[in-house]
Amino acid sequence: MLYTDILLADLLLEMEITDKARGLTDKTVKKNRKFLLMFFRYLDSEYSVTSLRELQPVHIKQFMIYKKNEGAAESYVNVFLRCIRALCKYAEGECYITAEQNPTLRVKWMKEQKRIIRAWSDEDIIKMINYSEQKVRDRRKKLTGKRGAYSLFIAERDLLMVLLLIDTGLRVGELMNLSNKNLTSKAVYVINGKGKKDRVVYCSPKITKQRMKYERAKQLYFNSKEDISVQDYVFVNKDGNRLSVDMAERIVTKIGQNAGCDNSIRMSPHTFRHYFTQKQLDLGANVYDLQTLLGHSSIKTTETYLKSISSKKVLKRGLEKSPLMNLSIKKN
Repeated sequence: MLYTDILLADLLLEMEITDKARGLTDKTVKKNRKFLLMFFRYLDSEYSVTSLRELQPVHIKQFMIYKKNEGAAESYVNVFLRCIRALCKYAEGECYITAEQNPTLRVKWMKEQKRIIRAWSDEDIIKMINYSEQKVRDRRKKLTGKRGAYSLFIAERDLLMVLLLIDTGLRVGELMNLSNKNLTSKAVYVINGKGKKDRVVYCSPKITKQRMKYERAKQLYFNSKEDISVQDYVFVNKDGNRLSVDMAERIVTKIGQNAGCDNSIRMSPHTFRHYFTQKQLDLGANVYDLQTLLGHSSIKTTETYLKSISSKKVLKRGLEKSPLMNLSIKKN
C-alpha cells in the first residue's frame, strides 16, 4: 500500500479534531500542538520536510539528538517522541500509512536517567505553616480599611492552600478547580481530576477550622466590592475569579523562600504530593492505598514517588520490621 500523502500540519489539525471528540482536555491538545509544531519547524528548516510521505525514522532520530545537544533532559526529549508517535498512530488509524510504514516503528525511547525526587522534611513543612500563620496574625493586627481586608483575605487564603496541599496531596490544578460544595468538613471531592477521574480524599478538622476563617475574611473583603461577582471556587483572586495554577505556584515558591525552607528542593505545589506520599507511607498506607489517594492510573507512577524515600528511613523501617528484632524468644 502506498502512502496517501498529506501535509503534516493538516494531519495535526485532523488529529486535534479527533482528540477533542475523544474528550481530551484543551490543555493536552495544546501541549501536543506545541511540541509537534516545534518538530515541524525543525523538519522544514533542516530537511525541507513538510509532508507525511517525506518523514523518515532518521529525521525523528536526528531531531531527538538535536534536542539532547541543546541541553534537554532525556524525559523532555521523550515527550516529543510521544507526541510524534501519537501523530503517526493517528495517520495509521486513518489509513494514510500502514503499520509497517509508520516512521516511529524503528525509533526507540531515549534512555532516561533515573532521578530521586526529594521531598520536604517535617521541619520545612512546619516552617511554611508557621510563616503562613504568622502572616495571618500580622494581618489581623492591621485590619483597618479596605486594604486591611484585602491583605487578611490573601493571608487566610494562602494558609488554607498550604494546609490543603499538605493534608490531601492534591495536584495544584485539582486544588484550583475545587468548588465550594466539593470541600466538606470531612473530605475533598475531586471531580473530573487528571484523566477525568473522580475521587475522594479525607481532610482533617484543621482544614475545616481554617476554611471558616478564610470564608469570613473573603466575605469581609468582597462585601466592600459590590461590583464584583465571586466565582464558585474555594480559591479566588482579588477580582473574584478562580485562582490560576501559575499564581498558586508563585505563592508556594514565595512562601517556601520566605519561610527559609531547603532551597535545594524544588519549591512547587507538586513537592507537597511527594511529602504527602512519604507521610502516608510512614503512617502505614500501602502502595495501593496511595494510588487511590493520589489519583494515579498506574501503580508504576505511584512507585516513582516512593523512590524519594531516604536511605535512613529505609534502614529505620528495616530495623522495625526485622524478623529477629520482633521475635519474642523466651530464655530457658
